[in-house]
Amino acid sequence: MIQVQNTCYLLAQWQFPPGEYVTASVPLAVQGGHYGPQLVSYLLHQYYHAPVTPPLLLAQLHEWGMAMSAGQLNHLLTEGHERFAVS
Repeated sequence: MIQVQNTCYLLAQWQFPPGEYVTASVPLAVQGGHYGPQLVSYLLHQYYHAPVTPPLLLAQLHEWGMAMSAGQLNHLLTEGHERFAVS
């Protein structure tokens, strides 16, 4: 199920005796983006395996009520996938 859902993370923060602060990180699944792993995996599958063009994906997202620009969609489809590269 793909749906719009806003999540507010309350991150723990600690102060060390010298005065330095350390803040907990957000869950790994949502690091580096505003969109959840379900949506990102859906978009990647549609683009690389279906193959659905970016304009059609963007139109579908807008029909679902999601505010995403063409540039953001392009970033999701092409950036940060080095860990999946075959060496």
